[in-house]
Amino acid sequence: DYDLALVEVKRRADALKQMLNISLQDSVVLNTDLTYPLVKVDLQKALASGLENRLEIQEQKIALAQQKLNLKRIDAENQIQGKISAYYDFIGVKQDPRSLMLSTTFENAWQELKRRPGNRGIALSITIPLWDWHVNKNEVLAQKARLNKQQMALKDLEITIKRDIRNAVMELESSLKRLQLLEKNVAVAEKSFEISQKRFANGDINSQALALDRNRLSQAYNSRLNALISYKLLLSDIKRKTFYDFVNDRPVSLGDYLQVD
Repeated sequence: DYDLALVEVKRRADALKQMLNISLQDSVVLNTDLTYPLVKVDLQKALASGLENRLEIQEQKIALAQQKLNLKRIDAENQIQGKISAYYDFIGVKQDPRSLMLSTTFENAWQELKRRPGNRGIALSITIPLWDWHVNKNEVLAQKARLNKQQMALKDLEITIKRDIRNAVMELESSLKRLQLLEKNVAVAEKSFEISQKRFANGDINSQALALDRNRLSQAYNSRLNALISYKLLLSDIKRKTFYDFVNDRPVSLGDYLQVD
């Protein structure tokens, strides 16, 4: 059994290295430190930080601003529009026999360009919409509907994010209470196993009863470990959803995700 357990440990270590994208020749060191921080998450701060920094919110706000610009553009198409343009033309053309050399032809054209005055002028054009069969009006109404839909989508997204953060915070509080309760169970199981060892040494119980207490202690250890993993995963999940590190009490910066060892 011990040899099979060693093989299983190596197999899982290789799978972990592959998931972390590290070489299979690298070693994996297990940290047996089971301590954890007692984190009290401020729900209001978590909600505010999440709504301010979540990328989904920023994308929806950008899309909403684009819809507002489109509404102004469509509405302006039915207004009187004016356009002023100025021009200045150079004229340098001279009719020469085709027998002349190309360089001579360009030289004559250049002389004509300097001799003749340039054409200049200013043009003013005005566009007045008279009757478009309510096409522009319907386009404006359609754009307002799209804008209203975008606003509703933004509000719905904000509510979804709030619910998501609230649920994560409640799960974290519940996980911490469960972890603290399981630590008490471990202390009780350790004390019970210690008593059983003394009773077994005195001959009061047999090896089967001692094995049962040892199994209870192992189950208590495993339950506490699973609760600790769940608690730390929830801390990371809240950090990802709110862009705020409540363990160190500081906002999350982009550099935290771009650090290279």
